[in-house]
Amino acid sequence: MIRIVIVFCAFLLPLFSLFAQENSKVDLSFTGFVRYDAFFDTRQVESLREGNLILYPKNEVKDIDGKDINDKSNFNMLVIQTRFNTNIKGPDALGAKTFGYIEAEYFGNLESDINGFRLRHAFIRFDWDKTSVMLGQFWHPMFILDVLPTFNLAVPFIAYSRNPQIRVTQNIGALNFIFTALTQRDFRSTGPDGISSTYLRNSVLPDLDLQLMYKENNNVIGAGIDFKVLTPRLKDINNKVTDEVISSVVYNTYLKLSINPLIFKMNCIYGENVYDLTMIGGYAAKESNPLEYTNYKTLSIWSDISFGKELQGAILFGYLKNFGANDNISKNYVYARSIDMDNLLRIAQSVIYSSGKTKFVFEIEYDNATYGTPNYKNKGKVEDTKSISNLRFAFSTIYNF
Repeated sequence: MIRIVIVFCAFLLPLFSLFAQENSKVDLSFTGFVRYDAFFDTRQVESLREGNLILYPKNEVKDIDGKDINDKSNFNMLVIQTRFNTNIKGPDALGAKTFGYIEAEYFGNLESDINGFRLRHAFIRFDWDKTSVMLGQFWHPMFILDVLPTFNLAVPFIAYSRNPQIRVTQNIGALNFIFTALTQRDFRSTGPDGISSTYLRNSVLPDLDLQLMYKENNNVIGAGIDFKVLTPRLKDINNKVTDEVISSVVYNTYLKLSINPLIFKMNCIYGENVYDLTMIGGYAAKESNPLEYTNYKTLSIWSDISFGKELQGAILFGYLKNFGANDNISKNYVYARSIDMDNLLRIAQSVIYSSGKTKFVFEIEYDNATYGTPNYKNKGKVEDTKSISNLRFAFSTIYNF
């Protein structure tokens, strides 16, 4: 299938070029990069795509002799983040300039689909003087493109998700109001039937997000709020029709300061049921009434300091805390990620050398996860904790075109 797509695109490319020449109002450009990653971990880790995107070190799992099965190093090399982008500038519509964008890569949608060609972004944007409307699939609005880590992606400290959406941006000078209505596709909530977009779809209300951002002279400050409602079940545990829902609120704030030669970035997220943002947490049934639900609360903060241009250095600090749920929990009905983790710490140092279109990156990342036992009668808070750490050594080469 992939070969057919490549051949088809190769056949159409000359036609697109000819069309662009004949119609000056349409401008197509193709960009992307080839990326090679090699990495070594001192123990087993929770990750996406064979370790390519690290989350945190795995908890201890003891064998019959009391030895930790996960105390085993791991090494891999991958090129699955190789990416293709298509930029489309078309004729005006509704008095607005139009822009289209398509981005795809070989990351796959599941572990079993690694190397699979998948859609990342696809959207149409209408730009007026002070207003912009975007329709399509793009980053979650809490994934702030103006305030991203230099190299380390900082998952699960960052709101890592791409969503079908309608986004309206209103500019008032340097002030931006950004309102988004979004649904779920590749990054979804979990519930009684596993990971699925059904819970949001059955609520018949999109995830709603509002961001307020101030940008001036490469400095950024902003804050936002996100609200979503899930319908976990259409019938309850007694096999009766139910319309019980679980609503959640997430807050974020962010900052970027450019103080030559340093750039400082910071992002903080505090909220409920952030499973769909590739963070720890979720929700559960209440102990007092298993037909009602309660949210897990999570705090995440990361900061990044970088300096240099051709030879660039960067250091990232990340901290994540599980505050448990709002109520005591029925342990048989928990829909969450890593509820046995109390907190997570990350320190990552990167050195980036750029030469022409090529970047060479060497990174050392230290992750320390504190695991324990959730006390469901104390709102799921983690007790009797112990620390589990991992050290990652990574090397990447990125060739842009």
